[in-house]
Amino acid sequence: MKKYNILFLCTHNSARSILGEALASTHHSGLFQGFSAGSTPGDEIHPIARQLTQELGYDQTKLRSKSWDEYSSKDAPEQNTLVPAERRIITLVVGLFPSVVMASVNCFNNIPGKELLCG
Repeated sequence: MKKYNILFLCTHNSARSILGEALASTHHSGLFQGFSAGSTPGDEIHPIARQLTQELGYDQTKLRSKSWDEYSSKDAPEQNTLVPAERRIITLVVGLFPSVVMASVNCFNNIPGKELLCG
C-alpha cells in the first residue's frame, strides 16, 4: 500500500505542525505519514501537544522541533503535500519545495487566548 507523505509547516514546530504530523501518522487508513517542521524551531514541544500526541498513540520518540531545512535536502523523504499552519508560511516555502503540492487549506490561525495555537 502506497503511503502519502504530508509535511506540516509552521514557525516553531512545537504545537500545530506537531499535531498535524501525529494526526496524519495515526490515521486509521494507514495511508499517510506525517512530518512537521518550522522556520525557527523551538526548544521543546508544547506540553498540551505532547499530551494529545500521546493520547493518539503517536511514538513520542519522534517528537522534536525540526527546521524545514531538513526536508529541503536531497536526502529528505519525498513529500507529496505541504500543509502550512500559517498564511505567511506559504510565501516562505514555495521556493524550497517547488514540485510539491501545497494543500489549499484554511490555515490554523492563532486564536487570542489559545496558547496552544501560538507556537
